Amino acid sequence: MAVKYLEDPYYYWYETLQRSNQANWYDRMKSKLKQFDTYEAWYETYRKFFSVDAGSPVFVIDDSKQYEPNYLYGLTVSLQLNYPANEILDAVKNILKEYQNSHRGRLSADDLGDIFQLSSIADCPTLKVLLDVYDLLNVPDESKPSFYEVGMQLELSPKSVIEPGDSPKEIRDKTTTINSLVSKYHRWSKELIANAEEGFFPVYGTIKKPKRNELGFLILN
Repeated sequence: MAVKYLEDPYYYWYETLQRSNQANWYDRMKSKLKQFDTYEAWYETYRKFFSVDAGSPVFVIDDSKQYEPNYLYGLTVSLQLNYPANEILDAVKNILKEYQNSHRGRLSADDLGDIFQLSSIADCPTLKVLLDVYDLLNVPDESKPSFYEVGMQLELSPKSVIEPGDSPKEIRDKTTTINSLVSKYHRWSKELIANAEEGFFPVYGTIKKPKRNELGFLILN
């Protein structure tokens, strides 16, 4: 399963779940999600469950092509930044008075029950590397590459490439650096998958796993 590079955390959530054991998924995931052959079909089917941005009530759209309208709980506005800040704030307050009614306000428990939230800010380049490392090492032992070979194939540390004329110590140090890096990424990739099976994504390494309240919603702070 080749992993593409996309600035889309849900793509990496999909790819992570594709590498997981569906039998290990926690109950609410089992009842809502299934594995699909393609990300496009998976997201089109389940996009309603991922419709709320978990990081902030307001965010900047950097690329309109990647923007997914949130018709149920979101409202897209354009801020004319050449206006004074106080006029912009007054205009936003007026918009909120008009649109933030009981339907567009804070989500109810019934609404939140079917929504999966990101557990942390997604670092898409790192997620790609973790899945690439996992794929290269998740093979039968007889065809499994060494950690150094994985590091070289993925160009994880260009400074650690062994060059002609390197001394034995330099070769040893470079090999140790790559082995340590790939070992860490491999461990993180397995943590990423195991936590995704519990409904936490992306969680690996030093990222703290959030808790759930009695209703099953993430407690992010």
